Amino acid sequence: MKQIIGFACLLICLALGTLPVAAETTSRETLAAAARLPIGIFAVPRDLLYLARMKGFEVVHDYRFEEGRDKNDELAAYLDEAHKLGLKVMVGFERKENYPVPKVVERVRRFRAHPAVWAWYLCDEPKMAMQDQVAEIAAAIRREDPGHPLIIATDLAPFAALADLIFAYTYPIKDRAFPQQELSPEVRRIDQVAEASPPFCVLVQTFNWNHYLSFDKRRRDNRYPTAEEMRFMAFYGVLKGARAVFFFSFQTLPIEPRNLGHIAALIGELKGMREYLVGDQVDAKRYTDYLHAAAWRKDGCTLLLITNPSGQPVEAPLKPGPWTLGDFKNPTAIIPSGKLTLAPWGVRLLLVTEKPSIHESPTR
Repeated sequence: MKQIIGFACLLICLALGTLPVAAETTSRETLAAAARLPIGIFAVPRDLLYLARMKGFEVVHDYRFEEGRDKNDELAAYLDEAHKLGLKVMVGFERKENYPVPKVVERVRRFRAHPAVWAWYLCDEPKMAMQDQVAEIAAAIRREDPGHPLIIATDLAPFAALADLIFAYTYPIKDRAFPQQELSPEVRRIDQVAEASPPFCVLVQTFNWNHYLSFDKRRRDNRYPTAEEMRFMAFYGVLKGARAVFFFSFQTLPIEPRNLGHIAALIGELKGMREYLVGDQVDAKRYTDYLHAAAWRKDGCTLLLITNPSGQPVEAPLKPGPWTLGDFKNPTAIIPSGKLTLAPWGVRLLLVTEKPSIHESPTR
């Protein structure tokens, strides 16, 4: 993306499983089949697919197949390699205002049955002048393959209505030091798209802006996001209902391998908690009056997610009740009721265990 643009899950069994796409299954129905929270990343070249897999990514994308009309043979090799590694692929089309529909149809027909195809990437930051063309392409894809979802990188209403999922992003990390860097634009964008339709995927910045700016526009103090900032962007999206978590972009990560390590740890944390997202969402106010919290219950346990969308420490009140609160990573570390301090742009995951009622009969 040029000016690169942000729960439960891009809920598609195809994201990680092997469920075939039936012609009678629509992409919206596929999205409704909640299973997991897919974790993906943009701009992964074929020779680094193995590394993306090693770091825990599940869905990949490569812009090179959107930069020419005759790259289907290369795309076929990419899909085959991804499938061998257990990866899914978000497949796009040439990013030109005059891209002909027959070429879109040709690609869809050739690859719609490939087991590595996860979704069709309809368009990357389209201009308003492209509205009719993008609508025509979306209709053509749906005729040829009603089962795979359409994804688009914009929240402009005329385009968002054409897709099953939109990306929410602002890429706010530039030249200010943590925690002074203002993440409020990301918070506002996620809040806005969370109230819109279709569902959304949060897109987490992993890059230094100097990687994309011309030399004369680069700033010496531009930097990569910290582990805390990336963690906040991902989990705030989940809190607001993101169906998937994607990162932008892989091509910049080998330059800063430390960030790749931070992301791998974050992916592990997301995978560890997503089993709760297929459970029942419950009212977090049972446990806290803090506004930026959400809770999900599964098999008698509740996951409580609390975030701090500000650059200042805050205290989140925790209510007493017939339960115990433990740290999600270490449930034996009991959190007392009272006030929980969150660091700037902080995230806490708590595990709530309800105490048996005194009226319940003991289990023999």
